Amino acid sequence: MSQCPLKKSKKTSLKLLRNISFQDHVAMLGDDDGDTSHQRKKLRMEIKDHLNVDGVCGNILRSMKIPLKGDEEYEWHFLHPCAFLSEACKLCPLLGDMVKGNGGPRVVIYMDEIKPGNVLRPDPSRQVACWYWTLMNLPSWFHTRREGWFYFGCFPTKLLSKLVGGYSYLCGRMLEFFFEKLEPLNFKIGFPCKSTSGLFLCQAELAAILSDEKALKELWGLRGASGTKPCCLCQNILGHMPKERVDGHGWLLHYSCSDRTRFAKHTSATFQQMRDHLTTLASGRKEELNKMGQVYGLQYSASGVLWHPTLKQVVCPIRQTYYDWMHVLIASGGLAQYEINQFVKEIRGLGIALKQLDEFGSAVVLPKSRTKLPSTFFQDRLCEDDDSCIRGFASEMLVCISILSLFNETVLKPARLLPEHVTCFGYLADIMDLLGKQGADVVPPLRRAIDAHALLYEKLYPRCVKPKYHWLFHVPDNIEAFNINMSCFAPERKHRAVKAIAAHVFNEHLGHNITMRIGYECMLAFESQQNICAEIFLDGAVREIPNGAGMLSLWSAEIVCVRTARRLMTATGMIWLKDMVFAPSLSQLLAPIAFLEVIFLSGASEFIAQVNAHNWKGDCLFEALPTKSLLVWEPDFCSVAYTVQSCGSIRACLQTRDQELLRLAQK
Repeated sequence: MSQCPLKKSKKTSLKLLRNISFQDHVAMLGDDDGDTSHQRKKLRMEIKDHLNVDGVCGNILRSMKIPLKGDEEYEWHFLHPCAFLSEACKLCPLLGDMVKGNGGPRVVIYMDEIKPGNVLRPDPSRQVACWYWTLMNLPSWFHTRREGWFYFGCFPTKLLSKLVGGYSYLCGRMLEFFFEKLEPLNFKIGFPCKSTSGLFLCQAELAAILSDEKALKELWGLRGASGTKPCCLCQNILGHMPKERVDGHGWLLHYSCSDRTRFAKHTSATFQQMRDHLTTLASGRKEELNKMGQVYGLQYSASGVLWHPTLKQVVCPIRQTYYDWMHVLIASGGLAQYEINQFVKEIRGLGIALKQLDEFGSAVVLPKSRTKLPSTFFQDRLCEDDDSCIRGFASEMLVCISILSLFNETVLKPARLLPEHVTCFGYLADIMDLLGKQGADVVPPLRRAIDAHALLYEKLYPRCVKPKYHWLFHVPDNIEAFNINMSCFAPERKHRAVKAIAAHVFNEHLGHNITMRIGYECMLAFESQQNICAEIFLDGAVREIPNGAGMLSLWSAEIVCVRTARRLMTATGMIWLKDMVFAPSLSQLLAPIAFLEVIFLSGASEFIAQVNAHNWKGDCLFEALPTKSLLVWEPDFCSVAYTVQSCGSIRACLQTRDQELLRLAQK
């Protein structure tokens, strides 16, 4: 098993820092003598010591001056990306192995606004824009974990009104430290990082900006979904007007067009022509500049990243825009949210009460890592408007899709009810299933599912066709172009760490304190977490099984130690005991009753599980076997939702791709 040697931090007394304030931490240590200012200052200095490293890239914690209107300045504190990565690889050389692998480093940027504390607070005084980054070549399983995205900094949104160029200007200043400023090194010229085989030169270029539509609009300076040109990747897609105004034109298309072959894609050259034209018009009449900006879907800003004097040749929305499928489908008014809302209303129209649908949902057994829906979810969250979406978080939408898929298989399909709606929802479930997988082989079936879904969706729910309907067509193009499937789930989860710290910071130095403490936590994680770079490991309380080697001697005579825990972190996510796991290669469902890590004389390890197995008996039904099994854990094992049938069989929530694998295995 690949893992970093366990190291003990020299300053473990700061371990509780995220969940408490400096003052409470001092009180817990018993150093509170009435005046805590000295102790709090000492804690800050200890944190800064971790970030003021003596390396070739200099200190990790830095700051830059951001000019504001009225001759004001804001000191923006950030974690220098080169210094951060160099020190992290020094603390955990296995990270260096991943950094230099898979074709070399490529930088991805993510930005999102969060409001720590009371989200209903009427003013933005505590709202910040968080900036994260990662390397696209890192393993996909690493991207899905909180440590797989690295923190850069956070900027208070209350200062945006004073900032010329807004987020686009900040993006340019941020990228300067990645690729231009010699302080003393950057990703363009390279800097040394440590791997298990020694030092290597780490060089990278900007690969993509992965964000939701609002952030992409702000960072690139686009007109966005409400503009005449809602898609920056297509030349001929129009919006903000009735579909009838565009129908019959021939070349110009409304965003509701479902034929991807008619999309006229931008190239880097065509986009540069638009940018250069706006630059020329900027010195003339403002009316002409605004008119052409509307035509191009671009907002001219001399301070924006697209007009940065040295970066404008480095950045290009055509090459570097990565639409986040999480926001396109299941968050912030995503396409799946609209479809779920309309589909549930169609089910209700059959005479099936929402209470009955909630009761069915309560009977669905979910993996323990999934969010459990409230018992009255559909009764409370359904919106009655014809063009509205169901209210819910992205994690709840994932569960909704599983529940409704099982409802289709159990109730609607056998009775041949709502056949077109069921088929359309089946395509949506296939899309979500494919987006949960990695590999280039998902792109062709994903395109087919999106195309088939688009035709039915437009026919069944014409009033719910929004710009995200069009952006979904670009998702498989992104996966194919960048050769990786990425989403915002992991950086969104990283917000929790920022909010936990911000909850205990109440002064005007909110951004500085968050950055300092997040930086410390990240360094401590790479220094002390044994499994931070392990693809698979036992999680939680791990204990050694007495005489475990003897009990498994028939398995192998070279076993020296056997350990167990209640959870197993895998490439497909966290698996708990008694979760139901689909094993494609075995055509079985597995209910783990023990996770075992077997360690051999050579030092290598292997993960096995004792399971109650269920054989496939057709469709999505499985039947329990009478005996327990012991098997080696495989990378594609994944947990699934299921229901227990009256006959005792289990109906698993498997989509088209997995069902095809079962049928092929049977042949």
